[in-house]
Amino acid sequence: MKSHIHYIVAIGASTGGPKALETVLKNLPASYPHPILVVQHMPASFMNAFANRLNDLLSLPVLVAFDGQDILGGAVYVAPGGKHLRVCPDEEDPGVLRVCLNDDPPRHGVRPAVDELFQSLAPLNHLHRCLVLLTGMGHDGAQGMRQAKQGGSELTIAQSQATCTVFGMPKAAIDLGVVDVVLNLSDIGPRLARWPGP
Repeated sequence: MKSHIHYIVAIGASTGGPKALETVLKNLPASYPHPILVVQHMPASFMNAFANRLNDLLSLPVLVAFDGQDILGGAVYVAPGGKHLRVCPDEEDPGVLRVCLNDDPPRHGVRPAVDELFQSLAPLNHLHRCLVLLTGMGHDGAQGMRQAKQGGSELTIAQSQATCTVFGMPKAAIDLGVVDVVLNLSDIGPRLARWPGP
C-alpha cells in the first residue's frame, strides 16, 4: 500500500553535525509522524556506523537511504556517503515520495550536498516542508534553503552561533535572509516535535 506524505523535514549538517543531530533527534518521540531526511557530510565508510549509533540512541528508526526507497512517515533517512540524495515524487501519484540517489559531481566539494536535498524540495509545493541547517563549515544548504523558501517551505531553522561547532552553513543561510528562526541546538528538536504547530 502506497503511503502519501504531506509533511517532511530535511536537515543538513557538516562539521560537528553527528553530535548535533543526536541532540536534535533524541527530542523526537517514537510516535513522530513525519519523515526526516538527513544529509551529513561524512565519508561513505563511516555512514553505516553513524546510522547504527543513531538507531541505538533514538526512538525513531534510522535508515541509510537507498535509491528508489519509499519515504514513509516516522523514520529518519540518512544520505549514504558519496551519493547526492534528492526527494522524488511518483510520476503518477505525487503524494508518494521516493529516495533518488545520483553520482552527479560534488557541490561545494562534497557529495552528498545539502543543496541537492533542499533544492529537490523546492518545487514540491503540495508538501508542508521544514528545513534545518545545523553546524558546518562553508555554505552548503544556503542556496537550497532559499529556493525551497521561494517554493513555499513553511519553516526554515538555523542553529545559533553560540551552539555551533562551526557557524558557516547556518550563517550563510541567515545572511541570505531565508531563515525564519535561529535556535539554540537544544531547542531545535522540541520545535520540530511541535511542527506544524507554533
